[in-house]
Amino acid sequence: MSVICRVAVVPTPPLLVPELAAGAAEETAPVRDACLAAVRAVASECGKWIAVGAGRTPTEIGAGARGSFRGYGVDVPVTLSGDDVRDPREKSVALPLPALVAGWLRERADAASVRVRVLDQALPRAACVGLGHRLGEDEDGVGLLILGDGYTVAEMEKWHRDAKRISHGWNTDKTRISRKKALFIAIRV
Repeated sequence: MSVICRVAVVPTPPLLVPELAAGAAEETAPVRDACLAAVRAVASECGKWIAVGAGRTPTEIGAGARGSFRGYGVDVPVTLSGDDVRDPREKSVALPLPALVAGWLRERADAASVRVRVLDQALPRAACVGLGHRLGEDEDGVGLLILGDGYTVAEMEKWHRDAKRISHGWNTDKTRISRKKALFIAIRV
């Protein structure tokens, strides 16, 4: 039986990347710092991660991928693996935002690698729960990075209810998360 050893939930705005925040880098620093603290806690226990985010096109992206935030205005390259020894000038592929953010966070947390699952935004809840039960099946001691699409300030009460409901589900043996080492990071802006 595999175990997800740490979990962090972080937002995915490109503004986490200071180079993309332009004049708002200082203003976005508290959110960036909280995200980095969360993923560094995951990396301290788990070098390999699985990241799950939402997007228009469902896909799985292996740890060997590399991309750039070029499509968001600045060419900030990212890799999904610390073992990437290719020439940095080698052309990268277009990665979806969750993969770019996961790679950027992985690099700053000094984690070994991250595989990314981008789920259809309209995926039914039951399918998401089923995926959650299968995450990390093939390896032991993997970190889970949940890349949130976000709630508005007006939805914060709903966010708190959802976070409480979801985190309660993580503390069951069925979801294969070690209760001793599970970490739930909620970032409040």
